[in-house]
Amino acid sequence: MAKIVFYIILSALALASGSVFYKIGGERRADEKSSPALLCFLYFLFAGIGFLVALLIATSPLTPTAPTLITGIIAGVSFSAAAYLYIISLACGPFTISAVMLNFSNFAPILYCMIFPKEKVSLLQWCGIILMIVSVYVLTSRNKTASEKPVSAKWILCISTTFIFNSLISYMIRIQNYYSGISGQDETLLFYVVLFFTASLASLLIFLFAKGYRIKQNASKLIFPALGLAVTIGANTVTQSLLYNLNVPVSIQSPIINGSSILTTALFGRIFFRDKLSLKAKAGVVLGVIAIVILSI
Repeated sequence: MAKIVFYIILSALALASGSVFYKIGGERRADEKSSPALLCFLYFLFAGIGFLVALLIATSPLTPTAPTLITGIIAGVSFSAAAYLYIISLACGPFTISAVMLNFSNFAPILYCMIFPKEKVSLLQWCGIILMIVSVYVLTSRNKTASEKPVSAKWILCISTTFIFNSLISYMIRIQNYYSGISGQDETLLFYVVLFFTASLASLLIFLFAKGYRIKQNASKLIFPALGLAVTIGANTVTQSLLYNLNVPVSIQSPIINGSSILTTALFGRIFFRDKLSLKAKAGVVLGVIAIVILSI
């Protein structure tokens, strides 16, 4: 039991810390368009190398099946876009609400799975979806107060697009697990190797497209946040896999980890970035946490 509690705490801390490293890396930019892409390239490269080493150590297959390869590539491209846009959204909008919105996107695949593999959504889950939509509306329609700046149209566009791309990552993970269940072959590590190296390549292309090579980039300043991202996101992935191996149901993991991560992120935002929330925004966060619990039942 103590081991399960430790893994849950570690996973929640890793998720919340990831947003902090995104924020730190986003503030160390020489250019508004190319520097976030360079940070993402380094982050995904470090993570890809880490999972590749784990794959070589483990007794896992080295040749991906078609479903693993396809889902890994789609997830990698989506991850590159989501991370790039998320860094931009953190630069032009509130830290805590941006992180909460990113967390919410992990539950969008519930709707996607209605199309394929045609999973049914219960009435209770529909209630959770509606409640989360209300929460998102409350969080993105805040009024200006003495302690809180109004959200900009640029932030809403960036965080909405981030939400879509990040939800595609979660969906590809579920689809890969679906096909693994059919084949009976565990290719989880191989999937993440394909995902992160694809994301690294996509981020490099964004960097080149943004003409980052023409600008003097101080890449050494991005190594620390990139390593921090690789470690925290990797830690979250590994700990959730360990919880699954300990027979902890996803229906229990998901609400505890995601709910705790949201509350921890709010705490980190207040401590590190002095991010104050209005009563309305706090109500939106609470509604979101309740929605997460309902969606995980």
